[in-house]
Amino acid sequence: MGVPCPICGRNVDRLVGGMCADCYRERNRLVEFKRFKALICGECGAVFVKGRWVKPRTGPRGLLEKLLKDHMVVRGHVDHVDVRVSIAEDALEYHVSVRGSIEPVLGDQEETHVLSVPLVIDLCPDCRANQAKREMGMVQVRGFLKPLSRTAMRKVMLIIDSVVRDSSTKNVGSIIDVEEVAGGIDVRTTTNRLARIIASEIHRNVPSRMLETQKDTGYDRSGRRTYRYTASVLVVPFEPDDILRVDGRYYMVERIGRKSVRLRDVASGGALEVPISRFTRMNVIETGMRAEIGEIVEVDGSPRLVSKGKDMGPIDTALRGRVKYVRLEDKVYIIAVA
Repeated sequence: MGVPCPICGRNVDRLVGGMCADCYRERNRLVEFKRFKALICGECGAVFVKGRWVKPRTGPRGLLEKLLKDHMVVRGHVDHVDVRVSIAEDALEYHVSVRGSIEPVLGDQEETHVLSVPLVIDLCPDCRANQAKREMGMVQVRGFLKPLSRTAMRKVMLIIDSVVRDSSTKNVGSIIDVEEVAGGIDVRTTTNRLARIIASEIHRNVPSRMLETQKDTGYDRSGRRTYRYTASVLVVPFEPDDILRVDGRYYMVERIGRKSVRLRDVASGGALEVPISRFTRMNVIETGMRAEIGEIVEVDGSPRLVSKGKDMGPIDTALRGRVKYVRLEDKVYIIAVA
């Protein structure tokens, strides 16, 4: 005969939770949703998720779907959730499809939900600071002894662009502006954290010396002390074969690494490895000269220097073959090729 359902009166083979399967499903949904509102930055599309602003990679929809799932309470076992959201002027409309099981004896079931969620458009702290031009970080990139070359400028700009892309979904601030000044680059940011990241990446990828300073700017609205951060990145702009005068002696730049500069003494041929932090404090004078490639050949038993097919004359050296040379004060110095 079956068992009558106390809710709808229908006879069924068994009761689930004291009622028939249909009545149980009506009163026990797979998922329920807490009440919430969506807060979106009208400038950059960031969404306020779990107490912090999160910037989207391509658009806010993915974050809005995550926002809904964070407010979804699962009552059974869910195998699949599909969320679609449409954005109106002052509300979000969610269409949610769910498949799963509320009770093992009932098997799988599907549910659809339509939710209207209040939408608030505001500005995230980064965009608010950006609009107010509230500068909390500054990175000054300059060349040591001479302005940055166009090649160095492009490399620094690529590093800045890469940092901005990598941090676009993180709450680390934003760039107010990037300006070319006096043969260098100034970067102003809304946070000292982003300025520090940019300066560190430039310093890590370009031979340079980095100096950091902080200035107390008072307190923010929450009572925390704030600081304005400035980083000066002094880039070594020289290239291999450049001739420099260092502490009164002439050196050829042999190699520039991330942490040190290798110099070759023009007169003695001795090598000198100098940390960049010390090199930028030495008495260095740029000569504007570069070492050139030549060849030492013997003519009638005497060594002669040939460069670009031209006989440069006799030379006093035991070296033979391919060499580098530089003319200083009417004297030619031969440098062995490493």
